[in-house]
Amino acid sequence: MTHPTQALHIPDTQSGRDERKLAIGSAMMYLSNARILANLVFSGVLERFPTVKFVSVESGIGWIPYFLERADYVYQHHREWTGTDFGDQLPSQTFLEKTIFCFIDDAFGLESRHHIGVDRICWECDYPHSDSTWPFSPETLAGSFGDASDHDIDRITHLNAMRHFGYDPFAALGGKQHCTVGALRAQAAGHDVSERSVLAHAIVIHGHTHMQEMKTRGDTLIVNPGEGCGWLYGSPSAAIL
Repeated sequence: MTHPTQALHIPDTQSGRDERKLAIGSAMMYLSNARILANLVFSGVLERFPTVKFVSVESGIGWIPYFLERADYVYQHHREWTGTDFGDQLPSQTFLEKTIFCFIDDAFGLESRHHIGVDRICWECDYPHSDSTWPFSPETLAGSFGDASDHDIDRITHLNAMRHFGYDPFAALGGKQHCTVGALRAQAAGHDVSERSVLAHAIVIHGHTHMQEMKTRGDTLIVNPGEGCGWLYGSPSAAIL
């Protein structure tokens, strides 16, 4: 699995820490996965491990067609001196055979789906992260699909994931009729899913940036417990309340 990373070295402003830089990091986060995928494509990993499969998660798909086009261009123009050899294939062909791409909300990516391959695309909700489209995920996704056929919608929303990951939610939940939007929402009837300010709570715990931090907003204590693995910042951390 490949996952994008935040832009970790955006400097603070002269007035001190500026949380607007998190918006910069979030805006560029998906594109940071392009660097990871470029390493996979040209590092020789795909040739050394011909049966390996990758999943690109929480990274969107709109940038994938250009990335693959550029990879092919680089290979065709520079392979003699870069030492890359994909035999009778292009990098894009080898890569697409081994990779699944996931998106949360990406209308442009869905318009470009045939440049990627409908059978390689999976939708994700990303709940409970702030990028999630929950609780209006079905409505948001339907708007992004535009005039896509039922064939494409079924594959992208569930059939591809069922095939790639060997999971059958229909069997787990007692049949396809229990997996529709209406049926699932009926099971959650009575739950409050309204949007409310975090400042209505005494303590708020959040993550996603993986940066250990405590701060206050008014009377609310906001805690980011950091990361349990310590990969990004070199020190594993947790929050205990």
